[in-house]
Amino acid sequence: MKVMEVNSKFEDPLRKEFYERRIRDLKTPYMTVEEGLEKVRTGMFAIHTDLTMGYDVVKSTYAEDEKCGFEEIDYFYTSDPTFTIKQKSPYAEIFRVGGIWLEETGLAQRFIDRIYHKKPTCTNQKKFISVGTIDCYAAYLVIAYGLAASLMILLCEVFWFKKCDTRSADANDELEDQQLPSTASSPISNQDHSFETLGDEILVKTGEHP
Repeated sequence: MKVMEVNSKFEDPLRKEFYERRIRDLKTPYMTVEEGLEKVRTGMFAIHTDLTMGYDVVKSTYAEDEKCGFEEIDYFYTSDPTFTIKQKSPYAEIFRVGGIWLEETGLAQRFIDRIYHKKPTCTNQKKFISVGTIDCYAAYLVIAYGLAASLMILLCEVFWFKKCDTRSADANDELEDQQLPSTASSPISNQDHSFETLGDEILVKTGEHP
């Protein structure tokens, strides 16, 4: 019970009181992370766990609005791990330069981001509202009327263009019929004629003799 021993040695009055009132008399003060975070989600509850494990469960089980409803409390006041070497060791300068290089190049932060889960981002404090088909009836009705109106307009346009094409064809036929009599009354049209080309002159030979 190493954790219980650490809790019992707190000098901070607030943490010491918390341990004596909430933890010391419990028969089973331990539970799984999933069970503890489920109690945090559904009620007034607190769980002491590793942040990486806790955030992983929060990302997979909490809704978007529920990710905004919890806070962190530093319970142990722990510090980041450091290198421990012998005093006046010849490797001290090597470790110092290597550590600075890892920080400056961003490799240390990269591995921290890959290994440790950050607190989920609170993107929206409102719950998502599900919308059923009945709720969208008015929108569906507008779409249906719009499709029907567009189809009717398309049919009217097709009919109109076909009618215009028919009128144009009739007008062309009438124009050709009017031009035929004038062509038949030409005197040269009733005679047999042929064309012969002599240099730059065109001679017309008809069936009449001089």
